[in-house]
Amino acid sequence: MKVLLPLLALVTLAAVAFVLVELRAPLTPSTAPPPAAPPTTAPQPMPPPVAPPVATPTPVVPPTAGSPLPHASPPPSDDPPPPTDPLDVVVRGRTRRDWHTYYADRQRQMTVDIQRYQSVIDRAVAGEEPDPRELGEAHEKVRELNTRLKEDLEALQQIDATP
Repeated sequence: MKVLLPLLALVTLAAVAFVLVELRAPLTPSTAPPPAAPPTTAPQPMPPPVAPPVATPTPVVPPTAGSPLPHASPPPSDDPPPPTDPLDVVVRGRTRRDWHTYYADRQRQMTVDIQRYQSVIDRAVAGEEPDPRELGEAHEKVRELNTRLKEDLEALQQIDATP
């Protein structure tokens, strides 16, 4: 086992060195004439592909005062380019990202309020006798806040569905 690990490392190193040498080998055929092939009836292999000729650059001629630019860019428009992130699309005067932030803040506040009113309801369920007006108000507020949460969710879904 002690000999196997260094042997595998040596074989791996030799393989890597071989690949690196082969990668640096010239890709064009050598200038020496190819050896004469013995006559056979098998089809001849295709000759290696020849690199396409390199195009010479065309001289740049400055345009004259009366001639248009050869590759004039279109005039800049007042409209910004369309956003690539769907959250950056403007809907109803705000980006979707702003709407998500707005509704997330509202949801956080409503959740805190629901928990506060729910604690009154939980005390009543546990056997304590809170003020009946306070208990009625807590039930009403929890229903109202849950309805507002649902409406906010629907409004955000409409914003997200707007193209």
